[in-house]
Amino acid sequence: MGGEKLRLQAGSPGRGSGDKFIPYTVDQNAQRLAPQLEQLNEGLLALEPGFQGDLPIVEIKLLPQFLAASSFPAALLEESGLILIGARPSRGTTPNKAGEILQDVPTKSIYAALSQPLAELSRIVATRAASSAKRVQQDLRSIDTIGVAAPAVVVDHAEDPERLTRLNLFEAAFHPSVSRAGIPVPASDDTIGKWFRLVDSVGGVTQSEWLRTAGTSTFVPIRVESAAIIDLQRFNPLRSLQPMPTPRVVPEVQLETWPYEPPLARRPIEDRPLRVAVFDGGVNEQSPYWAGRVKTIDVGMVGADGRSQRHGAIVTSALLYGHLNDTELPTPANMVIDHYAAFPQAGPEADLQMYWLLDVLEEQVTRGRYDVVTISTAPNRLMDDATIDRWTSTIDEISHREGVLFIVAAGNNGEDPKAGGLNRVMVPADGTNVLAVGSADTIASKPGRAAYSAVGPGRAGALLRPSGLAFGGTKDDPFLGVDNDGRALSFYGTSCSAPLVTHSLASVARVLGRGRVSGANLRAFALHFTEPGRRGLNAEEIGLGIFRTDYEFLLDGPPDVVHVLYTGSISRGEYIPLAIPVPDGLTGSMSLRYTLATTTAVDASDSVDYTRAGLELTFRPHANVFSFSKKGSKSYRLNTITQSAEATRLLQRGYRLGSEPVTQNIGHGVKQDEGALRAEGKWDSVRSGAHTFRDAATKIARPRLDISHLAREGGVLVASSPDLTWSMLVTVKAPGSTTLYDDVRAQYSVLSRLPAVSATLRAQGA
Repeated sequence: MGGEKLRLQAGSPGRGSGDKFIPYTVDQNAQRLAPQLEQLNEGLLALEPGFQGDLPIVEIKLLPQFLAASSFPAALLEESGLILIGARPSRGTTPNKAGEILQDVPTKSIYAALSQPLAELSRIVATRAASSAKRVQQDLRSIDTIGVAAPAVVVDHAEDPERLTRLNLFEAAFHPSVSRAGIPVPASDDTIGKWFRLVDSVGGVTQSEWLRTAGTSTFVPIRVESAAIIDLQRFNPLRSLQPMPTPRVVPEVQLETWPYEPPLARRPIEDRPLRVAVFDGGVNEQSPYWAGRVKTIDVGMVGADGRSQRHGAIVTSALLYGHLNDTELPTPANMVIDHYAAFPQAGPEADLQMYWLLDVLEEQVTRGRYDVVTISTAPNRLMDDATIDRWTSTIDEISHREGVLFIVAAGNNGEDPKAGGLNRVMVPADGTNVLAVGSADTIASKPGRAAYSAVGPGRAGALLRPSGLAFGGTKDDPFLGVDNDGRALSFYGTSCSAPLVTHSLASVARVLGRGRVSGANLRAFALHFTEPGRRGLNAEEIGLGIFRTDYEFLLDGPPDVVHVLYTGSISRGEYIPLAIPVPDGLTGSMSLRYTLATTTAVDASDSVDYTRAGLELTFRPHANVFSFSKKGSKSYRLNTITQSAEATRLLQRGYRLGSEPVTQNIGHGVKQDEGALRAEGKWDSVRSGAHTFRDAATKIARPRLDISHLAREGGVLVASSPDLTWSMLVTVKAPGSTTLYDDVRAQYSVLSRLPAVSATLRAQGA
């Protein structure tokens, strides 16, 4: 550990900005927009007072060339009185430079509140922004379409499409209002009051006591006949309307015929146990099978339900013991568990229990000082690209604010139809700051994805979903656990996979030692040390790989492998170059793997730019290889030591030497447009890469990884933002070397062993 001490002195290399093809001139796009503005004006005039909010809300789809935050039309919006209040992903059609029409190209639609008369925007378009700043003219070329904002009325994702007509409990989500200072804020009392009156006018009932906010988004449950939805969706401030979330269906946990023997004696809890919270069906904390490590906390009015209680037991068993495979219990993991017995609710919260539970979860986790929160029972709701669920955004914010790691079951809907995304991960596994765990189909090496396990991709800011897989059992090879009375339990589902990952991280806590257990470090370890799965699986099925069941291998590794932990924080605009500990003189083949993890604040109203900040990671493999460029001429990459003569000739011919060593791509392709960069995780909270060098002596020398901090707000890059805490793991491997570890220790003496490693070495030498 101590990799952050390998920080180098280097200036930021700056950012290049090549010419960007824009399909329409100012005049051409103005002609396209003029009739749309006329229709927009007619649509706004047709809005009855009861369907209006504080300000009219319009939807603007941008051309795909303007997807980047650096290209956002902020100047045009400001001059025309449009205030950004949200966004959603969209697809567009656009001509390219060759004149071909590209179909289904990723872009975004933004929601904006109109704080000035529409006539101002119409004037700008009519005059081609002649009296405006040059940036406004450029921005005028960015708009594809504009119209009155319409809500996303999401039907229930059930096989029976008629199910929606039988539900009467819905969740309404609202766009932000705008403060007098022009800042987005949660929907105003006037807007919500109008909504309540509108719902009442169609014979519905609003659950006003359950109104909640997440960031600037507002959510409120209503009870209404489905026929009234046609009228309600005309309410201009309405962002979405969908069935109220309910708990995921819990299959029956099976009781097996054999019992387990209770632990002979309670193993003392070690100096730094992993502190875990779980919200499930509860357990009997007095049972000897929980080894004195579980505290049950009843919340709400829990009904008597054997199915939920057995589910709570197998989740707790997975946390403490992992997957059981015989009649003898293993040593319990070094953790203490607060098990909040929350299901099923029998009181007045019964049909609103997912709203209620999220309130309870936030309150308890905020004051509980937990390392990990395991969520095996969650809302029965699919992630949706157009909207951010309140569970997702709330858990992301708690994780970022409290530094706690949420480990979430991805969902058991993997066998549902792919069409419409019915097999994608369920909320809140789409969160950017969580570990989303799918199920592997065997405990043997090179497992595959269990057929029922939900797949990706995830949303913007968390595209790699699931994060990885862990054994969750199958019908023919179930996950085994122990009940309160010692009887064996069998089950299969991602609700076993998630606590199994938590179980394994207890050994990470032991390896890290006191004072170094944090959500960021635990997440980095879990992701970095994933192992390959069965050949042929793609990232949408397996994520980064198969989560390990323990990390004891770190205590006594082979001599040809070095793992280094880097930790730190970074300010907006800061540039941190970090040396990778590859010893001088290394020959033969070498591989390198790295994983960088952080957490970030999120914007619940913007499902495109959901993450407010991100870390940019740049890999520079060779300290002596630089680029030589000259406008209009071929570029070169030369080793300034071994190819010094050629480098000198290029400089004499007017070529410019790059300010920093050349980079090597860490993604999966070479495209550098904004859509491709986002697809490779540009704004995700986890970045990872791997490289193999057959001839280390010529291909790598004093390599480094550079970290920089980007932040955005209101669709544009911003200069100020809170610092981000980060953790990074780097693995260097030189197959067959007998001295790599010792060589790194000698050359990079600022590095230190993890406490548990040092203790193990002392014990071995005693």
